[in-house]
Amino acid sequence: MVTLFFKNYPIEVDYVSEKLRIYQNENKLLKRVKKHEVFNISLELNKPYMFADVEMTREKKSSKLLLDSGNTDSIWLFPTLIPGFNYNRPNIDDYLGAGFSGDIYGKRSRIHGLYFGRFEFITPLVAMPDATSIAHLQLVPDRKGSIGSEIFRRFNMVFDYPNEKVYFKKNKYYDDPFLFDLSGLEVRQDGLTWEKDLVEVETKSRNTGGTNEENVYSSRENFQYKFTLKPKFVIAGTRKDSPAQLSGLQKGDILVKIDGKKTSDMTLSKINKILKSQEGKTIKIEVERNEDPIIYYIKLKDPIPYEEH
Repeated sequence: MVTLFFKNYPIEVDYVSEKLRIYQNENKLLKRVKKHEVFNISLELNKPYMFADVEMTREKKSSKLLLDSGNTDSIWLFPTLIPGFNYNRPNIDDYLGAGFSGDIYGKRSRIHGLYFGRFEFITPLVAMPDATSIAHLQLVPDRKGSIGSEIFRRFNMVFDYPNEKVYFKKNKYYDDPFLFDLSGLEVRQDGLTWEKDLVEVETKSRNTGGTNEENVYSSRENFQYKFTLKPKFVIAGTRKDSPAQLSGLQKGDILVKIDGKKTSDMTLSKINKILKSQEGKTIKIEVERNEDPIIYYIKLKDPIPYEEH
């Protein structure tokens, strides 16, 4: 149904308000995109493609890229499809995600820049799947990679499939830095667990003493246990030679606290934000392993800072 709407109507994606708007009136659309920058797209195999300049180090190359809102990365590039491709250094081997045909592996690094129109992104993160991971993909001619939602979320966008156009306008996220997990921890939610909290309640006691049998009420503090279903987070893996792996954290450890705050009161997004927060920062991580509590300290480090060549 979503694909049908995109095919037949212009769709606005507002990443700030997290809303979609469907335009059936062309005049309203034209008024809405008056301050947007417009780009031509091509629809191939029912998916949108546009050209952007990719600058690995110093030379910009016009590249045909899929506009892939389902991809959480900034950019994907396919090394086997780019003649003379050289990996920027430093780079790391990494798990890139899950596809229809299984897990996708490859490398992560940074490039000097991505450019289209008046928009430019300096030292964005790039994922580069290996040849095995993309062997099953049905690729359109001349495609070099994808632009993902880490770029898109910095804009108010309108996809106009009927007229083969896309509109971009900066939003408040445009200048956000491109952050990478600095800990080497891969965290996943492992269902829910009952958690017991001691909460304060107010009760009233009745006093019938006194000669006039008058009812007197007084307040006193009391406590009782409250049971709540909360998320449980575990370590799904650690990146090779990362601060997390070198500290001794292991796959299967239950994540209990980060810097003294319970992870059960957090979301996965909040945890990942902390793990990307600031290079050089030391984080206290409390885990449970075989029902034993263990405390680790890890110092956040960017494994792929951009280096001029």
